[in-house]
Amino acid sequence: MKHKPEAITPLFCAALLIFGTPGSGAQSADNTLKGPPAAVKSSFEAVAARLDPNGHLYAYLSTEQALARLDEGLEGLITLAKTGTEAGGSLMDNPFVAPIIEGVLSVVEPAYRQSGIGEISGVGMSSLAMEEDLWRSKMFVHHQPGKGSGLIWDVFGEQPHTLEVLSLAPDNTAALMHSDLDVKRVIDWADTVFGEMLGGESIMANAPPQVQDILDSFGNEAGFLMTLDSENKMTLPGFMFDREEDLELDGVAFALLVRVNDDSLMKMLGEVMGGGFGAPPGTKVGGVTIHSIPLPIPLPIKMDLSPCYFQVGDYMVLSSAESLAKRMAEAHGGKGRLADDADFKALAKGLSLKANGIYYADPQATEWGLEINELGLNKLDGGLAKVYEIYKKSMQQGVGMVSLFKVEKDGLLIEGNSTVNPYGGNIVHSIAGVGVAVASSLNDLQQSGLFEDLGGFGGPPAFDDDFDFGDPLLPPPGLPGIEFPPDDN
Repeated sequence: MKHKPEAITPLFCAALLIFGTPGSGAQSADNTLKGPPAAVKSSFEAVAARLDPNGHLYAYLSTEQALARLDEGLEGLITLAKTGTEAGGSLMDNPFVAPIIEGVLSVVEPAYRQSGIGEISGVGMSSLAMEEDLWRSKMFVHHQPGKGSGLIWDVFGEQPHTLEVLSLAPDNTAALMHSDLDVKRVIDWADTVFGEMLGGESIMANAPPQVQDILDSFGNEAGFLMTLDSENKMTLPGFMFDREEDLELDGVAFALLVRVNDDSLMKMLGEVMGGGFGAPPGTKVGGVTIHSIPLPIPLPIKMDLSPCYFQVGDYMVLSSAESLAKRMAEAHGGKGRLADDADFKALAKGLSLKANGIYYADPQATEWGLEINELGLNKLDGGLAKVYEIYKKSMQQGVGMVSLFKVEKDGLLIEGNSTVNPYGGNIVHSIAGVGVAVASSLNDLQQSGLFEDLGGFGGPPAFDDDFDFGDPLLPPPGLPGIEFPPDDN
C-alpha cells in the first residue's frame, strides 16, 4: 500500500531509547540539549541538529560499535561456512550445498561492504506536533564525511534541488513517488560486487550499443504518479471477487516518469511503436505531442485505459490514459498544478521542497487503497478479522502525507508532514496491517491444497492411529544416532 506513512525504514529504530514530553498542539523546538560530555565522541550533536526536540519522539543511536560487531559477525559466519568446525566439518565439503553457499557468500559480503551501510555513524528520529492535525517527522542517518563512499551516500544525488517533477503533477494527484537515481553508479557498484564472479569484466562489457545510448540519455531521475477521479468511476465485474454485484471505484490513472538529457529515448520508443517507420501520429496539447499506444484487445472492465507516451520539458512519460497525459501537459503549462493546490500547500506547510526525492499521498488515496484491500480480505474471520478492523479504523482517518528525501554533506535526511503521528499508534496499526496481509496469504496457501501431505501449511504431518513411532532415541535409517556422554556416576 502506498498510503502508509510509517513505511519509512528502519522499523528497528522504534525500539531505541525514546525521549519526549507528551502534549498536544504546536511545540517549540529548543535545540540546546545539555548534559555531561561523552568520554567517547559520537555523532549526537550532528544528528541532534537535524531533529525536533520537545515532541512526542526523540531518539538517537550511535551505530559505529553496533555495525563493527556486525562486520565481525559477518566475517565469522563466512569463516564458519568455509572452514566448518572440528566436530561438524565444513559446509563446503557437501557437493550439493557448497555451490549455493559459495555463490551467496560471494555476493553478500562485498554487497554489504560496498553498500555503505557499515559507514553509518548514527541514526536519529523525532516527531513533533506542529498543529493539532499536522505532525512533522524526521529521520537522519549520519555519515562521517571522508569515511567511506558506499553506494547509499551518492546514488540518490549530490544535494537537494528544486523538484521540477511537481510542475507536471496535476491537482488531482493522489500519490507521487519520485527520486534521483544514478544508474551508472549502481552499475559500478554491481561491477564491484560481481567482479570476481564475472572474472572482473563489467556487466556492460557485452551490452549492445543501444543500452549505452539509453544510459547516456537517462537524466538520473525516475518516478511514479497516480491520480483518482471520483466523477469518472471504473467498474469491476463482481465475479472477480466472488460478489454478485459489480463494483464501482474511483477511476484510476497512472504514469511512469523518467528525466532525460535528450530525445533519444523518445525516438527509440517511436521506432518500436511505429514498426520501424517512425513514431505514430500524435495529438497536440499545447506544445506537447501525445502518442497513443493501441490496445491489442478490448478491456473486459469499464476503465479509462488509453496508453500513450510523450515528452514534456525534460521528462519522458508513459501514461495509462490520455486524459492524464493532457492534464500533465496542462500542468506543465501552469494550469491545475498540485503544487498550487490549497490542500497540498497546507500539508507541506513549513517544508522546503528542495529535495532529492518526494513521496506524497492524498487522504483520498488512503480511502481508495482501503477499498482495494477489502476486495481481497472479505473472507477473514475470527481473530484475523478483529485485527483487520483495528487496521481499518486507523486507515479510515484519511491519512495524508508529504515526505522529502534529502542528501546532506554528512548524511541522509527524511523529513515530512503527516495528518497523523507516524511514530505513534499508527505504526502499530501498520504492523497489524502487514500481519493481516501475511496471515491472509498463508491462509490462501492453506486452502490451495499444496500442503495437504504435511497436514496443512505449517502444520504437523498426520499419522494413523496405529503408526509406530519406534524408539524416540533411535533415528530413522540413514541418520546418525543420538550419543550421550559417559555417566560419571
